[in-house]
Amino acid sequence: MFRPMRIPINLFATVLFIWAGTWASFDLARAQAGFEEVETLLETARSQGAETLSPKGFQSAEEAYRKAVELRDKGKSIKDIDKKLEKAKQLAQSVINNIKLAEVTFADVFPAREKTIRARAEDFVPREWAEVEKEFREAVVSLEEGKVKRAKSMVNPLVDRYRSVELAAIKEDITGEATALSTQIEDEVSEVAPATYRKALAKIEEANQVLDKDRYAREDAELLVKEAEYELRHARSLAERIKGAMEGEMESLFLDFEDDIGQISKGLGVEVHFDGDVEEEVAKLAEAAAKLQQENRDLSAELYSLKEEMAESQQLKESLQA
Repeated sequence: MFRPMRIPINLFATVLFIWAGTWASFDLARAQAGFEEVETLLETARSQGAETLSPKGFQSAEEAYRKAVELRDKGKSIKDIDKKLEKAKQLAQSVINNIKLAEVTFADVFPAREKTIRARAEDFVPREWAEVEKEFREAVVSLEEGKVKRAKSMVNPLVDRYRSVELAAIKEDITGEATALSTQIEDEVSEVAPATYRKALAKIEEANQVLDKDRYAREDAELLVKEAEYELRHARSLAERIKGAMEGEMESLFLDFEDDIGQISKGLGVEVHFDGDVEEEVAKLAEAAAKLQQENRDLSAELYSLKEEMAESQQLKESLQA
């Protein structure tokens, strides 16, 4: 008669424990692979600009992933962890798809935005930069939410807005300090040295007009700004001297002027007098300076001729030696 083999209870429990442990280890390994897969997707999305091109979706994907990590750390069931991981995976994949759609939809916006970034708009015009970035985010979120038509309608206005902010940043970079200085000294010089002050403002305005025509004509604009800054310093210096003369004796101002002219006349070897028409004396200095310039040009021409003669002599010498 056949009798079934009896398995000791302790042995059966041991086998069952090993079997359960094996499946638990398998589940943990599978869950770990799921975590790594989601991490890879999130990193891919981040590297492609998810925080800019799919901000809401990326935030949701990260949140789902964090909840899966919390469940794992709390020792919750593999089933619950898998649900969160699957949700995070779907959201991350959706983000990557959103990025591809955004790259096509906003293809014209990206170059204008990049130029605005290179112009350091965030540093020079932070308020305008924040506003246009807010508008761009609204367009991106509209695309995320499936409002494709609305997102596309925002493309051209965004391009124009970024170009405007870029120009404002360039102007602030080039003319900002001069403009700030003109504002700082306006009360001090505008009434005492108005002509020089207006000349400086005109130079700043001219620089802005140059940039309006060609925002990348940086050298031309910077040259005008340097001239404007000189005139602003000139206006402040004039204002200080004029106010000093008004508070003291006007005679001292003219004597200082005559002393300066006298120093120049000595250097030019011209004798000047201030007991008559001062303009005639200044004309003498101008004539002497022009004469010196002509003499300098003549000497340069002579030097050039001598160098040519020396070169010819050297050639003749070499020919004779040959």
